[in-house]
Amino acid sequence: MRVEELIIDGFKSYSTRTVVSHWDPQFNAITGLNGSGKSNILDAICFVLGIASMATVRASNLQDLIYKRGQAGVTKASVTIVFNNSQKDRSPIGFENIAKISVTRQITLGGASKYLINGHRAQQQAVLQLFQSVQLNINNPNFLIMQGKITKVLNMKPKEILALIEEASGTRMFEDRRQKAEKTMLKKDVKLLEIKSILEEEVEPKLRRFEHDKDIYLQFQNIQMQMERLEQIVAAHDYTISNNELVKNTEIIDSNKKKKAAVKEALKEIENEIIDINTRLNQVTIKRDDILKKNEKTKKEYTEKLTALNSTSTRLKTSIQIQKKNLEKENKSCVDLKKGIKNKKVLFEEKSKALVSEASKEKILEADVRSLKEELENKKELLSSLQASGSSPTGYINQINRLKRELNDHNMNLKKDELKINSNNIEIENNNVQIKEFDNTVKLYEQTLKELENEQNEIQMQLRMENFDENKYKQLKENETNMQRESKKLSTQIESWKRKLYNLDFQYDHKNVNFEPQFIKGVAATLFDINQENMDKAQALQVCAGGKLFNIVVENDSVAADLLENGNLKKRVTIIPLNKISARTIKHDVIVKAKDISGYPHKVDLALNLIEFDNDVAKAMQFIFGSALICESADIAKKITFHPEIRTKSITLEGDVYDPEGTLSGGSRNNNSNILEQTQIFNKLLKEYKDLQNDLENCQRELKVLDISRSKFLPLINKNKMILNKTQQIKDEMKSSYFSVLTSRNIELRNDNDHIQTNIDKLESLIKITRGSIKSTEDDLRNFEQNKDGSLDKLKNEIKAITKTLSTKEQEYDAVSELVEELNIDKERLIEEISADQEELESLKLSIKETNSSISISEKNLLESQKEIDLLKQQSLDDNMENKIIEDEYAKLTDLVNTKMNEKNKMPALIKELQETIDECYESNRSLDEKLDQLVNEFEWLETDKPRVSKLLKDSEDIVLEQSKANLKKLKESHNSLKNRVNPNVITMIESVLKREKALRTMISTIEADKQKIQETIETLNQHKIDALMKTYEKVTVDFGDIFSELLPNSHAKLVILPNSNITDGLEVKVKLGSIWKESLVELSGGQRSLVALSLILALLQFKPAPMYILDEVDAALDLSHTQNIGHLIKTKFKGSQFIVVSLKEGMFTNANRVFRTRFQDGTSTVNIMT
Repeated sequence: MRVEELIIDGFKSYSTRTVVSHWDPQFNAITGLNGSGKSNILDAICFVLGIASMATVRASNLQDLIYKRGQAGVTKASVTIVFNNSQKDRSPIGFENIAKISVTRQITLGGASKYLINGHRAQQQAVLQLFQSVQLNINNPNFLIMQGKITKVLNMKPKEILALIEEASGTRMFEDRRQKAEKTMLKKDVKLLEIKSILEEEVEPKLRRFEHDKDIYLQFQNIQMQMERLEQIVAAHDYTISNNELVKNTEIIDSNKKKKAAVKEALKEIENEIIDINTRLNQVTIKRDDILKKNEKTKKEYTEKLTALNSTSTRLKTSIQIQKKNLEKENKSCVDLKKGIKNKKVLFEEKSKALVSEASKEKILEADVRSLKEELENKKELLSSLQASGSSPTGYINQINRLKRELNDHNMNLKKDELKINSNNIEIENNNVQIKEFDNTVKLYEQTLKELENEQNEIQMQLRMENFDENKYKQLKENETNMQRESKKLSTQIESWKRKLYNLDFQYDHKNVNFEPQFIKGVAATLFDINQENMDKAQALQVCAGGKLFNIVVENDSVAADLLENGNLKKRVTIIPLNKISARTIKHDVIVKAKDISGYPHKVDLALNLIEFDNDVAKAMQFIFGSALICESADIAKKITFHPEIRTKSITLEGDVYDPEGTLSGGSRNNNSNILEQTQIFNKLLKEYKDLQNDLENCQRELKVLDISRSKFLPLINKNKMILNKTQQIKDEMKSSYFSVLTSRNIELRNDNDHIQTNIDKLESLIKITRGSIKSTEDDLRNFEQNKDGSLDKLKNEIKAITKTLSTKEQEYDAVSELVEELNIDKERLIEEISADQEELESLKLSIKETNSSISISEKNLLESQKEIDLLKQQSLDDNMENKIIEDEYAKLTDLVNTKMNEKNKMPALIKELQETIDECYESNRSLDEKLDQLVNEFEWLETDKPRVSKLLKDSEDIVLEQSKANLKKLKESHNSLKNRVNPNVITMIESVLKREKALRTMISTIEADKQKIQETIETLNQHKIDALMKTYEKVTVDFGDIFSELLPNSHAKLVILPNSNITDGLEVKVKLGSIWKESLVELSGGQRSLVALSLILALLQFKPAPMYILDEVDAALDLSHTQNIGHLIKTKFKGSQFIVVSLKEGMFTNANRVFRTRFQDGTSTVNIMT
């Protein structure tokens, strides 16, 4: 950071705004006459840098800095310095990204002073920190060397020289901080003693005195808390117990009132029911007598018919068994015959193939034997003739003649065959001419066949499009018949069960009512199913449902009202409208709890969970089965029914009912105890019948669709058959026509030509062989004429060889002939056997067919007989069932009358018992109300703060109330005895003293910790100070010697540590002139001493250079040559910093890069640039 522009306005001798710009970044000199304002420029720079010492700027106060102290109309002084901040590494902290920094300081006559940084107002401390961060500390300015500083350095003592080194190294700041830390430590020691004295003399005695009072107070407070807590708990328990008893009594009253009303209502209903039952009983008695008379008459008829039918059935079964055994034997024989025929045919084929092969071998061997015989005969004849004629070749000549005759025969036969082929070819050509005449007729036939074929293809396509399956149609027809038969059978059974379960037979007048039939859901017993695995619980479920089992379930109350008013009902019924019933079921968590309590979760369940039903009747099922648990044993039922968390009606598998109110019902059951099981059978029949009807409807619907397809399919089938017949007729006509005869004749002629051609090929081969034999014989004749004896021997050898070969061939031929004969015999035998087996097989098949037919007839007769038996049994069963039903109904009604009478007799006593319980509960409630009022008056929160009561009860679940009341009494006695001895303010007082003690001890700890930290800091600072001083000393002493040598050639200077001391005791200057070290600076001249001082100052400046240095006439005591050396030294050695030098000597400013000249004119100073 360096000065780029200086603006002075109203400061000292500069009355008007003066701008000094174009400062050189390295070396600037200011010159001018005395009093022209040179030093005022330096004062202006120091003024902006925040100088506090007015003596440095040659003023007594700030008003002296204003032009003529404000008496010339100028009332304020302002100086602005514009710094170039392009060197980022040397920028002030926080200004690294600002290229130029403008700092302004203004003062007014009143003494007000303000600073501006880049046009914005700033605090003086911010400005000082800005400059201090770049080593421009104006209040300890090592960068500012004024006129008197040279003299001061000359007179400095070792400690003062050390202070210069400390200032340069920055350790001066360490020393200041160390001194401040030591002063702080002294203050803390005093404070520490003061705090300890307070603790020992004042705080600790008070604490000891208060501790005793505290123990008594805490004991009192603890007793009071226990007493209050126990009072609240006892009150909460008394209140809750009384409240629960009150609620329980109220519930008992309400329950007994309802029970009383219900018992009265039930008494009325029972009386009405007894009247109805007696009326029904009289009707049933009359009906039972009629049925018994009728059944006695028909029973004998059923028995006689059943005996006859059973006899017929037994006979038919025996006959069918015998026929099936015979059929089984015949089928086995048939299978064996088929297998034998198949094996014989395979053997026949093998024999035929072997015969063909062996016959072929026989022909070849026969031809070979015949050929060898002829050849042997010819050779023998030749030998005989040759031997008889002596040396005459007659034999050869005869043989040649014979061969020529054979050749002639072959040629003649060849010509005959060729003539035959020619004749056949001519006939074929003639036939072709005649066939050609039939072309139109043939084309007409072929066209007709083509048209028929196209028509047939079209019909086949239509048949495929219809996609009619005749087999499927037949199967559906058969299924329809079977289902209709089964439906009729199920309908008969259902009617029979309806008569037996007359309570399930609900009928009404459909015509008079104003609702759809589906709004009547049906009798409740028919609306649910019981799985087979739950059938053992049927008795319990029946008891659970009770009379509701025969209630009628309807859609809503409107339907119920319409049904009662317009339905013309034949008997009294109870109706359950789904929209009005209150379907209460036991909660799931209660069921889970009951399962847990029982110890056998699988043996306890809600009755509703044991049945299956549709969603539309769910409310009715919940109404009937939702309020009772089914248990597998009486022990489980007792355990869960009377448990305080359950208290729900339970029913055992035997039908015993356990009620939480204390009643138990059960014991022996009447004859209708299995009514629910019978109902399930009836429901199953109904379901089967309904499913069968649905299947039948689906089958009939599918048949209806197929009937439509069949109506289109049958005409197409008939038409297709007609086309096939017509096509066969045309083919038969073509086959029997003259055209067909000629065509067949041509085929025969061509086949004949093929055979003749084969014969011609053989003849040509024989002709070729015969010609070869002739040539060979002629060669033999010539050989004989040349060598008669050799030819005879050769001929004899040939005869021997042929004889031997002939013998072998004859043996082979005989063996093959014998084998062929055997094969022919075997073949004929197999043909006869196969024929006989086939005749026997046909006979067996006919017998099997007859047997099957007989079995079918017998089975049909047996089926009809069995149907008649079943019908008779069913009729007998129906009669018995009707008899049993009426007997069951009679017994049921008798038992019901007795049961109802017993119930009626018990009811007055029950009403009286209920009223007594109600009166007792009223009396108990009056006492409880008084107790509750007393508790609430004493503890209002019992009614207003229910959560508090609940919490108290929960926290004290295990207490014994009576014991708690005794404990409460003892606590009250202890409380009263301590009440007068307690100081109620002791806790506050002791807490106050404890807080003060804690605060004092905290202060002691803090002070001691601070002292330790300060001591450690001082030690650290001392070490850092020594290290920094040594480093600075070593660098400065070297630079000091170099600069002095340059200013005063052949001389040297250095700084040395005092003898027998360390660096902190001080430094002194030693100078060598030539080769002699001077003992003291007194031995030097005034100029030499000034050079020593100036060299030391410049060496200090070179250590950690500041961005700017200000020198005010430091060359005043030097001659011109030394001044010039100093200027040269600044220019060459201090290139990193900006120098602003005030000098009157030409030797100084001639080395400067920029020279400013000041003038004092008309009472004010001005500045001009010289170079």
